[in-house]
Amino acid sequence: MMDDGKRNALIAFYSFSGNCRELGRVMAGAVGGDIGEIVPRQEIPRGFLAKYLKGGKASLFKERAEILPFKADPAAYRLAIVGTPVWFWNLPPASRSFLAGRPWAGIKAACYATYRGAAGRALASMRELIQQGGGIVLGTEAFVDLRWRKAEKTRGRAALWAREMLRAADGQKG
Repeated sequence: MMDDGKRNALIAFYSFSGNCRELGRVMAGAVGGDIGEIVPRQEIPRGFLAKYLKGGKASLFKERAEILPFKADPAAYRLAIVGTPVWFWNLPPASRSFLAGRPWAGIKAACYATYRGAAGRALASMRELIQQGGGIVLGTEAFVDLRWRKAEKTRGRAALWAREMLRAADGQKG
């Protein structure tokens, strides 16, 4: 652990169904990190058809959502881990707004996505948006939906990955 006055890690996530939230909590516990939830001012409807029609269209067309003020400052941390679900192989509007709407200059970040079918372009988009803001992306990881299969194994992988990313932020290997 480095003593540069910064806190360990911020785990910021948008979670529609609870997967990113649960993995964010696992990661925070693994690295002694703080949690910050990205909350849209108006959530996509939860019904199956409305979610896929409205949420899918918004993701495919790279729309943004108005989000509530995010209180934590990623620059106050040694590492910012950002998580999102994958919608139609892309970022949901709330995640896109968070990533594109803040300065990332000099911030070390890592990105994770939860998915059922495939991660698609979500992780690449996260990397691009952070780098466009001047941030440094140390790694990305995709995790299968916890309700889908192998939940305990996925939780274990998430904790291990978060510890690896914190070591990378400190310039340590393995």
